[in-house]
Amino acid sequence: MQKTYKAICLPCRFSDPTNPLQKPRAPSKVSAYEGATEVQTMEELEELLSDPDDMKMQALLVRERILGPAHPDTSYYIRYRGAVYADMGDFDRCIALWMYALDMQMSKLDPLSPMTQSSLLSFAELFSFMMGTGRTRSICLVQFSDIYSIFSKAITELERGRVVLMDTETRPSERDFQNYSKIVTIIMHLMSLICRLSSKLAEDEEFQFKKLVYKLIKLEPRNASGQTLLHLAANQETTSVGKYPVCDFPCINCIELLTELDAAIDCVDLNGNTALHVASMQKVPNADIMLSLLKAGAHIDTVNGEDKEAMDYLVTRKKALVSAIMPQNFTSLQCLAAKAVRKYKIRYRSLPRDLQLFTDKH
Repeated sequence: MQKTYKAICLPCRFSDPTNPLQKPRAPSKVSAYEGATEVQTMEELEELLSDPDDMKMQALLVRERILGPAHPDTSYYIRYRGAVYADMGDFDRCIALWMYALDMQMSKLDPLSPMTQSSLLSFAELFSFMMGTGRTRSICLVQFSDIYSIFSKAITELERGRVVLMDTETRPSERDFQNYSKIVTIIMHLMSLICRLSSKLAEDEEFQFKKLVYKLIKLEPRNASGQTLLHLAANQETTSVGKYPVCDFPCINCIELLTELDAAIDCVDLNGNTALHVASMQKVPNADIMLSLLKAGAHIDTVNGEDKEAMDYLVTRKKALVSAIMPQNFTSLQCLAAKAVRKYKIRYRSLPRDLQLFTDKH
């Protein structure tokens, strides 16, 4: 049976002056509501009538008390009020309200909830707008602490989601995997946004950020296609994350950061593609992206599920890029020997295990 809620308006509470029905006192003030507390008397209410902003805070307080923090309408209207402030250019109040709503969602909703996911994406879109995208000028200075906080919360949500996906008893649904993939993509956009601030970060802020990215790498997240963080960083499709633009991919800053922090360079997705393969398959392949991966140790001769190397895709579409990349600089004699073994079908299963695996890549 669905629980019903009954709100009692303030005048009704004082309909009997000798025995007024008092409101329950909130345990503490909420900073996101500017420290507002619910009015207790008609006199206090009349004082607020001249201030529409305070009245809006009263509405949020009353809704949260009556519906409770787990009700979707509670966080929805907090986020709505924050969006109104953002439209007015009051980004600090928007961030405070949205942060409060996100904490509420993460504490009350199940992992991988679409509502939590939507809140994380909204933050990424807001920060991107504030920082300016493309030809748009920066609206105002975005604080590292704000983006870092959301980046950290997104990784926490990823960890919670990972527990769901690994639970063999509950049997996660296809939707769970899709929601997990979406959060991984949102995290990539948040990472790219912080990379934009890299030149302005203090030494301790840079250390904090890299430490958190290193933790993320060790979680080894993958999307539904089996793509790693490096795959996503090299993939133009990562750009499409929501209704509004956030960051453009491929992102060389993310690639350089991930490889610096020892992200596995030659992991393959479900189609056998490495990040280098993905970079070469883009509609407009970028030589700088591919060179960044190669200089970080990406194996140029690795073949995918179609038995093709990354360079094979460039030869058929972008021959000029092959000259710019100069693949001969990244090809070793060991690679040439392995390719010869595969080409002429020479038996090599008697070789040591590591050499077998190396030859299999070619």
